[in-house]
Amino acid sequence: STDRLIWAVAAWEIYKVTGDEAWLRKVYPIIKQSIADDMANAYDPATGLVRGESSFLDWREQTYPRWMQPVDIYQSENLGTNAVHFQANTVLALMARQLGEPAVAARHEQAAATIKAGLNQHLWQESAGYYGQFLYGRNFLSLSPRAEALGEALSVWFGIADEARAKTVVARTPTTDFGIPCIYPQIPGIPPYHNNAVWPFVQSYWALAAAKVGNEAALTESMAAIYRPTALFLTNKENFVAQNGDYAGTQINSSNMLWSLSGSLSLVYKVLFGMHYEADRLVFQPFVPQAFQGNRKLTNFKYRQAVLDIEVQGFGNVIQTITLDEKPLAGAAVPATLTGHHALRIVLSSQAPAAAATNKVANLFSPETPIVTVYLGYSNFLQWEPVKGAHMYRVLKNGRLLTTTT
Repeated sequence: STDRLIWAVAAWEIYKVTGDEAWLRKVYPIIKQSIADDMANAYDPATGLVRGESSFLDWREQTYPRWMQPVDIYQSENLGTNAVHFQANTVLALMARQLGEPAVAARHEQAAATIKAGLNQHLWQESAGYYGQFLYGRNFLSLSPRAEALGEALSVWFGIADEARAKTVVARTPTTDFGIPCIYPQIPGIPPYHNNAVWPFVQSYWALAAAKVGNEAALTESMAAIYRPTALFLTNKENFVAQNGDYAGTQINSSNMLWSLSGSLSLVYKVLFGMHYEADRLVFQPFVPQAFQGNRKLTNFKYRQAVLDIEVQGFGNVIQTITLDEKPLAGAAVPATLTGHHALRIVLSSQAPAAAATNKVANLFSPETPIVTVYLGYSNFLQWEPVKGAHMYRVLKNGRLLTTTT
């Protein structure tokens, strides 16, 4: 699957944490060749996007229409997978500059910009306030208007959406009582797994997106959606039924799901302690929702050749003071050259950020896909049986809306 390039994003994260240039030189040609392969085989010059199935949503009947065959899925252009390719090209450009190849860097910066522009042109839904799920269709592409939670989160986290659009995505993407479902609305007749399901690791990415745009309500709901089932089931389950928040009824599950656990840990490191790695420093930007206020300590945290004892007090997302060994820390960042054992203390302003909305909705299902008969001849027409719950039908021609009918 073309979403395999998420590995490139992870490889860059490892370098930012370790500063290991030998690792960088090892992974760089692998990532470079992998992207080159996809550019030759999967990039669509007409849209600027990348073809292939949805990132992580790989049980096809769970998130695709029943009529779609593997070739149709390959030809589709998905939000999450394109977000991955945007970031993979971005990190390859960063690697290239680090290794002294500016021409390669410029080429992949342009590739990332092309994907970003394609997503904002072809998948953005102004009326909904979030991106559509994917472009699909055998001869003419049209947009699936479903929300796709991981893709929405990555579009914010990776910076595909600009600041205003990112805030809108977090405020208006549908969420439910038990968390953000993988897709919305759900597909009828398909049992819970990706469909009609909340996945903790996806919820964690949604929390990171919420923190980035300063949406305290969305962040608080996300943290609660992760901690509630962890406390209730005493482990990190793989997924839950969106309808009721229980793992019973899902098609496959695990009681020791590492990416659920990793997502939970990310709330501690990336949100509550606000750690953001860069190639040459560790930046601190905590966001502690008021509901989770208090004093927190993280001791013996290793950052390259340094060991940090970190303390965070208060709530909010504005740093009032930050000190390293009782001296003000410029830029709220620890340089990668720091060595030895140090004490880092952060006091937050204890002022809530400006109120922001969330879009809490009932967990609804879309109507069934109609089975259409095409009559060609003297009077060309389409015919189908009424679909339960459908109030209107949209008829598309060559990927564009032709008419509506009841």
